[in-house]
Amino acid sequence: MTPAEQIARWVAGEPRCPNDRGECCPDFSCCRPSLLWPEAARRAFAAAAQPEREHMLLGSLAALDEAAAPGADVRVIGQAAPAPCSSCGAMKELRPYGKRGASICLQCMKADPASEARAARALRGKR
Repeated sequence: MTPAEQIARWVAGEPRCPNDRGECCPDFSCCRPSLLWPEAARRAFAAAAQPEREHMLLGSLAALDEAAAPGADVRVIGQAAPAPCSSCGAMKELRPYGKRGASICLQCMKADPASEARAARALRGKR
């Protein structure tokens, strides 16, 4: 699903992820339904220019951090330029969670339990 299709579904109250770029919905309600923004806020986000969207997204990150379990280590990572996934070859944003640190996309990471475990360890600050 394209990012535009994802936003349209989210505005309609049907949050889904990931989109074609591996992204969650702006409020992370695709993964945490309790974080779904009110309809007026979703419509405002959809109509906003990118600078305003980025400001609204900071509120989402704060809400996600607040919703985390006490003592949870929440980490935010930056966006990387698309490159060919070493597993499937698709041009996507990659992370080094494949075998021996190979750069793979989110879909390939989620499809492989060992890669998903490597990602979880890395996000907890462990190797």
